[in-house]
Amino acid sequence: MKTEAKRRQRRPGFEVLDHTADAAIRATGDTLAELLENAAYGMASLGYDPESVTAAELVLIEVAGATPADLLATWLKEIIYLGEIEGLAFARFQATTARTLEGFAASGRAWGEPWHERIRRRGAVVKAVTYHNLAAEERNGWQATVTFDL
Repeated sequence: MKTEAKRRQRRPGFEVLDHTADAAIRATGDTLAELLENAAYGMASLGYDPESVTAAELVLIEVAGATPADLLATWLKEIIYLGEIEGLAFARFQATTARTLEGFAASGRAWGEPWHERIRRRGAVVKAVTYHNLAAEERNGWQATVTFDL
């Protein structure tokens, strides 16, 4: 009986640690397309200065989502993927959006160049988009909140 009481009084074998592996942005735009563009630029700005990147190479982006928030997350995930696969840092983004029977679609372009020493790094490069506190809403224009894993 004493052993069981002792077990119940013991602390668990873990502790919660603070970490800095996440960063969040708030993006705005007059249109959903402009929101996507600004969120992509904000995401890039977390890891490097997009102004230090030359818009020399073009990649095309085609994504869809059931909601504006889904579309935003998918758009940003595709940009992360293309940056990784192509080895590019991006300087500029352009999007067009449309409503579909399934929700929303976006097509766009991102311009950038291969990573090199003249690109001014600011911190950790974004690894992933999270769904924690993800929101994209139309209120006097468009507003979004996105959290990233670094």
